[in-house]
Amino acid sequence: MADDADAREVELTEAARRLRVHYMTAYRYVRTGQLPAARRGGRWWVTARAISDFRSERGRPRVASDGVSGAGSPAALVRRLVQGDEGGCWQLLQAQLENGREPQRLLTEGLAVAMRRIGDAWAAGVLTVADEHRATAVALRLLARLGPMCVRPGRPRGAVLLACVPGEQHSLPSAIVAAVVRGAGYTVVELGADTPLAALEETLTAQHLVAAGLSVGSDDRLEACREAVRTVRGVAPTVPLLVGGPAVTSEQQARDLGADRWAADAHDALVVLDEVWADRRQRP
Repeated sequence: MADDADAREVELTEAARRLRVHYMTAYRYVRTGQLPAARRGGRWWVTARAISDFRSERGRPRVASDGVSGAGSPAALVRRLVQGDEGGCWQLLQAQLENGREPQRLLTEGLAVAMRRIGDAWAAGVLTVADEHRATAVALRLLARLGPMCVRPGRPRGAVLLACVPGEQHSLPSAIVAAVVRGAGYTVVELGADTPLAALEETLTAQHLVAAGLSVGSDDRLEACREAVRTVRGVAPTVPLLVGGPAVTSEQQARDLGADRWAADAHDALVVLDEVWADRRQRP
């Protein structure tokens, strides 16, 4: 009976409640491999044993990590980004590349995590707007170096449209998604920050797409996201639509905005796209 109880699964929302952490914190544990979970039906499921083991592990002393690694803290990268030290940031990333780290993982588990922490620190008043902007400028240049390393040769799997909703100036999350998706063999039509609705309509009309993705980073852009979703639906009603970005924190919120799926980060976007691609190939 104990084995049955240990194997019983709960959704990640419930797992976060039992761990007494925010949902996004629990999701970060999953993404960095600290909390084992399985994804089914667009949701993450965690066993009672995994929750228990995680609690036990958290109670043990930990050795601090100062590099960019899957389960380690990217503290050194955060410091150098805030300082505007592009050379120092690149040394950290290059060392990981030389140790066999894939550039896609450096983007998702290094740069993206570091910038999310910087954003949280800015929101909490620990960092200034200037700190956040300086870090973002460096991050964009680092992405320009890592992005081409992600490109995979061979026949493309299909085209994916990625855009920020009108008025959304934070393009870095969408750009990281674009690099990772290209690395998986997709052709990416990337429209960048503050994409006008007319540009969405034009692109959707001209392209044969596997899926489309909209990024929204600010809460005050959520209504613009809803309008952009309506535009996509009106022009291409059968194209699967993903919504993500820092302002969208759950599958339910994405669906409330009118999207088909939620992508919490670049890795999650790729998982969803692969599911869409596989489903498309199985159709007669």
